[in-house]
Amino acid sequence: MPLKISVGKEGVDVSNESMVVTVLAGSTYMPDIYNGTFDEGGVPFNHTDIKDTLQRIKNTLRPVAYMAVIGDGDKMLESNEKGFL
Repeated sequence: MPLKISVGKEGVDVSNESMVVTVLAGSTYMPDIYNGTFDEGGVPFNHTDIKDTLQRIKNTLRPVAYMAVIGDGDKMLESNEKGFL
C-alpha cells in the first residue's frame, strides 16, 4: 500500500540508517520493515508503472518498505519533493 509522505519546513533523512517503519494492523505486527530508498534496497523504482514496482516488492516474500523520493536524487526528503513509502 503506497503512502504519500511529506515534510514541513525541514528535510528528513530517509536513508536506511536513519528511519524505522513498524506496522501494526489488527493482530499483525511487522517491526522495522524499512529498507531505505529503492536505490539502497537494490529494487528498481518504475515511477511510470507502480504495479511493476509493487510486484517486485511482493516477490521478496517478506514484509518490506522502501521510500521513493521524487526530487533531486539524494536521501533527504525536502519540502519541495514528493515521497512515497
